[in-house]
Amino acid sequence: LGHWRDSIAVYTHAIQVDPRAAIMETNLGVVYMDSGERELAKEHFRRALEIDPNLLFALANLGTVLRREMNFGAAEPVLRRALAVKPDYHSVRANLAWSLAGQGKLGAARDELATIFANDPDQALAHRVLGMTLEASGDAAGAGQAYRRAVELAPTGSNLWALGEHLRRRGDRAGALTNLREARRVGYDP
Repeated sequence: LGHWRDSIAVYTHAIQVDPRAAIMETNLGVVYMDSGERELAKEHFRRALEIDPNLLFALANLGTVLRREMNFGAAEPVLRRALAVKPDYHSVRANLAWSLAGQGKLGAARDELATIFANDPDQALAHRVLGMTLEASGDAAGAGQAYRRAVELAPTGSNLWALGEHLRRRGDRAGALTNLREARRVGYDP
């Protein structure tokens, strides 16, 4: 908590000294995003983009916050703008695929994921999004493989939770509990 408050004080002071410091607005937005203050995060990312409309870090983080809020329609154009700045930013492309899938644009989501896998077949977030996309398409077996691959590549709480939830939906209670408990053990709080 102290680090969070110190960061806010430092970035707020930097903005007071230089109100055109887009990167400080973005950094402050990240602090708020990480602390769960999404409205404040979006406000600072948008301020940064008013100063520098192509600031990649602000675009990527605003798109991520919008996607986390399941505001997929709003996230899509922001993430596309970020990709126009840096086309090989795979985590942004994975968030775009997630946003597309969330809007039911499953073919477009798969196309974005194919672009990622052509360049980086071991991108864990892309495998998790592939699992979501396949599950939404009715391919439960393929989804399970994708979720498992995400966990193999990066056994993070969010990947473990996604696999656990998939297994729960498939009726594999033991597998679900194992993964959901492990997600909690590593500190994941959905």
